[in-house]
Amino acid sequence: GSLCAPAPTGLPALAGTPGVTLPLLPQICYQPPYPTPTSTVTVAAGSASDLQAKLSAAICGEQIIVPANATYAGQFTYGLTNEISFGWYPASAYRATQQWIDPSYHLQVIATAGTSGAAQPTWNDAGGTTADGSVTWQDKGLFAQYCPTNPVLVVSSAIASLPAGVTIPQSATPAAVATMAANGSQAAMSISDGVSGIYFSGIEFTMTSGAGTSPIVGTGGYSEFAYIVPSYVTFDRVLVHPFPCSALTGIGCGYVQAGIDLNATYGTLEYSNIWGIINTGQDTNAV
Repeated sequence: GSLCAPAPTGLPALAGTPGVTLPLLPQICYQPPYPTPTSTVTVAAGSASDLQAKLSAAICGEQIIVPANATYAGQFTYGLTNEISFGWYPASAYRATQQWIDPSYHLQVIATAGTSGAAQPTWNDAGGTTADGSVTWQDKGLFAQYCPTNPVLVVSSAIASLPAGVTIPQSATPAAVATMAANGSQAAMSISDGVSGIYFSGIEFTMTSGAGTSPIVGTGGYSEFAYIVPSYVTFDRVLVHPFPCSALTGIGCGYVQAGIDLNATYGTLEYSNIWGIINTGQDTNAV
């Protein structure tokens, strides 16, 4: 069904004029189409290292099939692996190999450590270097995870058992889903700044019994640069939940704060199920 069709409220119409005496209604509604892959790779069943390798090597338009009824325990990342925290800042000390996405969506990597200049430099996007104060950046070309029109699809091998347009039930685990389980203090899935075009379908995001993390799924690094915020990030028929707190010894329910931290433009969560996000010491949210 269409998520952009107006839903009946059962309430009387408000008196007033939108944009004058009433707030403006949303101007656009975006519902992502299901991707049409141009290539396919399959993860080795239950292999966390192979799943991360496939995510790291993904190309635009690729379908990554993840075998269902298997758990992949780790802290998976998609996009930058050594990103500058909170984005580029003037007069800041940076280390060699740190990464940044420039406004043309080229991957820039620090070749020479140092201190950045007073203003963001004019980036070399032709394979050369950029001087930035005492820092030297090396252009690595267009960011491989910049796929706004042909996203990477990460999908359960049993997706055919989960009808499109129908909310996935909690009972779909484990037979119909591939399970990504955080096994430490970081998110089960982290999507970096600069990523554009990633679509998850039929995936379960959770935690192992000893993990303590928030959020379970994270997107973006809280940069002040609007262009670098992740975009076209879709979660379709996914399950998100922590390890059952009733089964934990000495930890209780106060170890997770958020399900999906969806810091993304054109970020979509559809036909999915999130539950069990409980923390007695601070605010919690599913999304």
